Amino acid sequence: MSEHDEGGGGSRLCDDDRVWALALGALGEAETAETDAHIAGCSRCRRRREAVAADLEVVRRFDGGDGPPDEVARTLLERARAAGRRGRRLRVGAIVVILVAALTGGIWFAWRVTENRLAKRELRDLEHAIVRWQDGSGRYPADGLELGRILDELGEAAAGIRRDRDGRPIDRWGRPIRYRFPGERVPGLFDLWSAGLDGVDDPDGLDDIANWR
Repeated sequence: MSEHDEGGGGSRLCDDDRVWALALGALGEAETAETDAHIAGCSRCRRRREAVAADLEVVRRFDGGDGPPDEVARTLLERARAAGRRGRRLRVGAIVVILVAALTGGIWFAWRVTENRLAKRELRDLEHAIVRWQDGSGRYPADGLELGRILDELGEAAAGIRRDRDGRPIDRWGRPIRYRFPGERVPGLFDLWSAGLDGVDDPDGLDDIANWR
């Protein structure tokens, strides 16, 4: 049986570090050709290459929503250290780039979570201001324009609510907060939501902040 056969799991080319090096572009032309030829005939190494490609895709596409970036970084670091102990010729620069991407994703994820929490708190403050005004007037604002006017009437009670130069409430990202009365998502009351970080007005979007969630 040759080392390129489906059962060639014992070949010197059945090497996880070599698969990682291939995925990172760290092999020379001759080694790349040799490894590609081996993987074409080795089911184990094909599965390993698919797993490595999936790992790298998670890191490259990571935006804070798919999993903890610190875990991704830790896994990659452990693999890099293990490769170093075995003396494999991985490019340190390539590993560092991927680790930095993972760690940067962690910072981005933490910032995004913090911003969303603050945005939710600010939306609740606005919601409470609307309810406070309703308690005194016996009705809810008819639309977004009236909502801006009632904040003026509330004075200090609404002092912490972000507003644009026209007095309309805005979210943490400087965009108008949506208000709808009567509410479709909160029947009998009102709908109140922010388009979130991406600014796309999609009330069913995961990053939108809404009073019905």
